[in-house]
Amino acid sequence: MPVVASARVVLLGALAALCLAPRPAAAFGHLWEFTELYSNADGSVQFIEMFTDTTNENGLSVMFIRSTATGGELHFGTNLGGNTLNRPLLIATAAFAAQPGAVTPDYVMPDGFLRPGGDTLTLWNVAQPPGGPYPSLPSLMWDSFTYAAG
Repeated sequence: MPVVASARVVLLGALAALCLAPRPAAAFGHLWEFTELYSNADGSVQFIEMFTDTTNENGLSVMFIRSTATGGELHFGTNLGGNTLNRPLLIATAAFAAQPGAVTPDYVMPDGFLRPGGDTLTLWNVAQPPGGPYPSLPSLMWDSFTYAAG
């Protein structure tokens, strides 16, 4: 067998082995659940808290939250760093983050993304979107409405 043909066979064998090799599971952010929502009356101070009890839910760059009432979409744009096991995720307006003693949000959302009178939020990705409706939001942050998906 000529050297060129032999090299071609080896190259094709290596390529076939590479294509058939098991790949690690590609995780993304589809297992986050809405746990808490808040909006003041004018929509300037708002937050969405989400939670996951799963690791490797970092791939949020391919996901977005859709508000049915406002028609808005909140695209994460970047992936989340660190371990996601039993981790909360905070998405909040700049006015929320600017308050003294406020927790720094993981992502910033625009004012008025949530409709204080009620809405349906869904977390979208390439799989079926989880999420659900929530009733009118409270006017006091320490009384924020707790939302459980499902």
